[in-house]
Amino acid sequence: MISLNKKLNAQEEWLKVKTYLDKINESLPHFPCRLIIIPRHEIISSRVITELQKNGHQLIIKPVGLSTEYNIFNQVLKEEELEIFSLNSDKSREGEWDIALYTSGSTGKPKLYGYTTPQIEKTLSWYKEIYRIDDNTVIISTLPLSYNFTFIAGLKLSQYCDINYCNFADHRDLITALSTPPFRKQKVILLANPIFLNEIAKNFEELPENTLVDSGGAPLSKSALQWFRSKNIDVREGYGLTETCSLTHFDKEGNEKSIGSVGHGMPGVETSLVMKEGKPFIQISSPNIGCELDDKGHTLRASSRKNLMTSDLGDIDQDGRLTILGRSSDYSINGVWPRQILDLISPILGHRCALVMTPSDHEIIIKSWDLLDQEERNKISSLLSDTLKIDFKNIQYITTNVTCHSYKLDRKINVSAG
Repeated sequence: MISLNKKLNAQEEWLKVKTYLDKINESLPHFPCRLIIIPRHEIISSRVITELQKNGHQLIIKPVGLSTEYNIFNQVLKEEELEIFSLNSDKSREGEWDIALYTSGSTGKPKLYGYTTPQIEKTLSWYKEIYRIDDNTVIISTLPLSYNFTFIAGLKLSQYCDINYCNFADHRDLITALSTPPFRKQKVILLANPIFLNEIAKNFEELPENTLVDSGGAPLSKSALQWFRSKNIDVREGYGLTETCSLTHFDKEGNEKSIGSVGHGMPGVETSLVMKEGKPFIQISSPNIGCELDDKGHTLRASSRKNLMTSDLGDIDQDGRLTILGRSSDYSINGVWPRQILDLISPILGHRCALVMTPSDHEIIIKSWDLLDQEERNKISSLLSDTLKIDFKNIQYITTNVTCHSYKLDRKINVSAG
């Protein structure tokens, strides 16, 4: 892992890590424990987590923005960079899981899922194959460690492949770094989100030639994907949930047939659609579905279940590619789903991300990360009104600076960490 912290150099960070590990070891018995970690400094937290994993501890990675009370007497470490708690009175492991991560809570209360080491390693083997990782690859992100995408496809994948992982506190710093010689000579994997994609679009000439961008579930229209690819930016879409250990589908083809889809399922993953109240819900069968846990790591539902009914709506084409149409709260408007509405308005949006929501069969909400001016809004409203036969007043616009499906948890880095 490369440290790019402006406040601490690499030696100072390692000294802090060693100090914290010594404190942790003094507080814990000489056998594996069940711990919760609240990471605030991405690099120092990552290194502490890595060492604790080596010692066989069960680790729950808790987002900063998720408020859960823990007994102060069970506190193992409290520092600016991270906090650690022991989660049970006898401080022992429970169950087969090794790492646990929280869902975003976008469709309800955030839930905790635990995974075994074999499940995580299977997911990592998938990521290694779809990203085509070699010894000259570096993974880069601005997303926080507690996010399943960053933790699995960033930290864990870099360890699994023995390559560098860089985490920046600010996307502008990341863009600046990419223009420097060390990165321009490497294959770069960018773990993105809507805010980051907008910044890439403004600075596409700064990207190294050999760059693959995983959109991270950002809502991109077909036209936006085509725009990025016209600038030699290889943006791909994939699909996966915290419940499924981050990954189930990926667009490995990257061509006109697959554009707009999240591609085919990974080996051993099966996808089906289940109609409920006129909505096509995505059902996933995967070997990597985690066990549902309570906040203290006790098992609520075992990972032996094979099928997961998601809260996403989808379509599967004749070649087996999956397209995400919307969420469980969305409705079709005259047979048209949010994903199709996004493509409809894409000539006006251009390369910009926008999340389309349809809370009823006659209402549309458009959430964007770049401000749409009044002329653009009028054009979109006129187009949707004419095409979908809905009233102008039932089309709303929201400008936001948070990620699309993760608004209930803090997905922003809170310190200037490398």
